[in-house]
Amino acid sequence: IDGPVGLLVPPDLPDGDPTGVFRRAMEGRRVHEHETVRVAKGGERIPVSVTAARMVAPDGRTIGVSAIFRDLRPRRAMEAELRDSEAFSRSVLDASTDCVKVVDAGGRLEFMNANGLCLMEIEDFTPFLGQDWAALWPEAGQARVREAVAAALSGAPTRFEAFCPTARGTPKWWDVAVAPVQDAAGRVLRLVSTSRDITGRKEAEAALARSEAALRTALDAIPQMVWSTRPDGFHDYYNRRWYEFTGAPPAQTEGEGWNP
Repeated sequence: IDGPVGLLVPPDLPDGDPTGVFRRAMEGRRVHEHETVRVAKGGERIPVSVTAARMVAPDGRTIGVSAIFRDLRPRRAMEAELRDSEAFSRSVLDASTDCVKVVDAGGRLEFMNANGLCLMEIEDFTPFLGQDWAALWPEAGQARVREAVAAALSGAPTRFEAFCPTARGTPKWWDVAVAPVQDAAGRVLRLVSTSRDITGRKEAEAALARSEAALRTALDAIPQMVWSTRPDGFHDYYNRRWYEFTGAPPAQTEGEGWNP
């Protein structure tokens, strides 16, 4: 008490800071939550915010400065904890082998994990940050993406399959899950989407369909009657010759209908 205010100021601060806050307040300028550092009696450096105002006597004379110092250590600790939490969350998301995206409540991209960037053949995520997620899909799939976003924003997880090429144009099919991220009050803050590359499965299904179509064409071309039956006796296929010979409509003899 009654000592110079400079006793509270670390000697290594830039020129002007020891008296700058009080000088601005004495001049009547606004000083509100100015963040700086002060020194405690034991020499500990403490991050603080300073709010200062000029004190004026009834006759208009300036008689001093009133200042409020707020200890920023609790806030800084919370900020550090939040950064550590975000870093941990990113490391978990990056560990996924799928393409994981975080979408804000407006449907715009906020984040994509490292494996997602690799799968989508994206070298730099910056141009995609803040972009409408649905608009990045081919026109045929945009409505499905918007429906999934709307459902997740209402609190309902959803899933769909759709085609979307990579940033380099490589054709890919995706199995996409979209889920809401909610706060303690149940409000949806953002969405998390996980996209799994199912291109191989889709190609196998297409190849199987082509093979089955070719087999059916061949069986319909032979003069003999051909059918197939499951182990439980359920008939699931008759060739064209069978229908021509029996004259029975398909609905009459498929499944168990052949054995009334």
